[in-house]
Formats: sequence, C-alpha cells, structure tokens
Amino acid sequence: MISYTVLNSLPADSFLNPWNFGMPSPGINPEGYAKEQYDKGFKKGQASLYVSIACNSTWGAKGKDGSSTSSYEGIGYHAGTGWLLKGFIDSQVPIVVYRSTESGITETWIQGENPAG
Repeated sequence: MISYTVLNSLPADSFLNPWNFGMPSPGINPEGYAKEQYDKGFKKGQASLYVSIACNSTWGAKGKDGSSTSSYEGIGYHAGTGWLLKGFIDSQVPIVVYRSTESGITETWIQGENPAG
C-alpha cells in the first residue's frame, strides 16, 4: 500500500509501469486475487473507450456501450491494483491520468489518444 499523499504526487507517466504499484517482479504470473484484478482490468479495458485515473489515483472508465464506471480503488493504495493497472495496459485501452498542480488540473493521455479527438 502506498499512501495517498505519495500517490497524488506521482507524475502521470508513472502509471505506465504497474510494477511501481505493489506488484512482485516482472515476469511473475498472477495467482488468486491478483489474477482476479488483472482479469477485471483487462476485461474492463476491452469494454471501454478509455480508463481514467483521478488525481487521488482512483480509477473510472467510459464504456463502449455508453456506460460509466467509477471506482473507489486507488491504484497503488488498494490490494491488487498494480495487477488491475497491468490489465488495463495490456488491453490497450486509452488511459488518461489527471494530476493536480498549482495551475490547476492537468490531463495526460499516457496510453493511446483521447477518443473524443
């Protein structure tokens, strides 16, 4: 578990490396809850136009069917969310990360492009 204070200060591109978020070494296959989280991330990514990671590291998704998902899970704060993030990344879904700065909220597309153009 990484504190929300630390998570809120991370640059957007740090979310491209799920190993930053409480996962074992690269190459280790997920088992149990880690596999559930990976599968959830992969399936949600495939069904979504994009996934968003908020300033506080919680995630949401805009479905291809027009639905929206909003989660309380903080990537890096809650168990297995490094695997969830890896599932998102592996699904190739566009991912946007929001960060709070002195000049306001920034939006950075770390994977893919904004589907709205």
